[in-house]
Amino acid sequence: MMTNHVKTLFSLNTVERYIAKVVFSSFAALALIILGLDLLFSFLSELDDLRNKYQMLDAFIFMLLTTPRRLYEYLPLLAMIGALVGIGRLANNSELVILRAAGMSTYRIVFSVMKAAFILMLFGFLLGQMVVPATEEYAQRTKAEKMTDGNVQIVGKDRGFWHKESNEFVHFALVEPSGRLHGITRYQFNDQNELQSMEYSKRAEYSDNQWHLYETTRTQFVVTDADQFEHQFESNKKTQVEVIAEQQWDVSLQPALLSIIVLKPDYLAMTDLYSLSNYLEVQGLDSSAFKLSFWRKAYQPLAIGALVLIGISFVFGPLRSVAMGTRLFYGIITGLVFKYLQDFMGPAASVFGIEAWLAALIPIALCTLVGFIMIRRAG
Repeated sequence: MMTNHVKTLFSLNTVERYIAKVVFSSFAALALIILGLDLLFSFLSELDDLRNKYQMLDAFIFMLLTTPRRLYEYLPLLAMIGALVGIGRLANNSELVILRAAGMSTYRIVFSVMKAAFILMLFGFLLGQMVVPATEEYAQRTKAEKMTDGNVQIVGKDRGFWHKESNEFVHFALVEPSGRLHGITRYQFNDQNELQSMEYSKRAEYSDNQWHLYETTRTQFVVTDADQFEHQFESNKKTQVEVIAEQQWDVSLQPALLSIIVLKPDYLAMTDLYSLSNYLEVQGLDSSAFKLSFWRKAYQPLAIGALVLIGISFVFGPLRSVAMGTRLFYGIITGLVFKYLQDFMGPAASVFGIEAWLAALIPIALCTLVGFIMIRRAG
């Protein structure tokens, strides 16, 4: 009796390894195809940016460096379609029928696929936390250096980057990868939101744990009556202009923090997103985009599991006996719907006051619920 039990366990392990092999082979083939097409079209788009020292070879290297980020973004979709195609192959070859006739339940097959998906979850987490932030930062910085032909990178949007700390609003025009700032305009307000002074510095450097501003022009406004402010500003009767060669700038913004602010939230590691969102909250700034990105990254393993479950349920349900092309079509459509739902939840969270963690969780919960219902009906 013990021998039969051992044989049964061995057979199950063999079947589970076979199922995992089929799913991984489908995932790898799809990853090569989808990433290959994405890289091709992105490379053609990069040709429009060729200028100064940024040439064809640099564009090719840039595409290679951004490949981890592209793979990370496609991972949930690839995992779902990989499971859909892999289990679909077993269904087309009547292997699913044989497995179920041999006593392997639907839930056991689902569990076997989910064990393979767990490896993809772990891979995605490590990729997004350790690889993507480093390669993306280096790729964007190197591209900016070569395009500008002088180590200067445009920050944020085309018109620079805004920062707020306490009652001071600051605009940076340019920032070097080393952390040196150019074109710093500072607007200082009092507690009544009245403009007190405006300063423009040609550059700022960080040394000895302190920011230093150089070639600063300070305009001080003296307002005695808020109703007369507009008249006084236009007539320039109550202003004092001062030129300062060098001065210290007391601000909590660190070069390391500045380097992650200039990257898109989706490119950052979870630790950086957490630190940055806390910093923005302390300064009274909107941190919703960074919080949403943080929770999306935290939930990505769950998103992979939910989409894989949907893919499996399709094979056991409505797509049991259809052609492979049809399965691919439905898989891509489902992945796009999930992606659009995630994108929709960002603005919806802001409009309806939904917490970021809940907004990121809702699409995953819906997919999981639909998958469980379809599996239950098929089982």
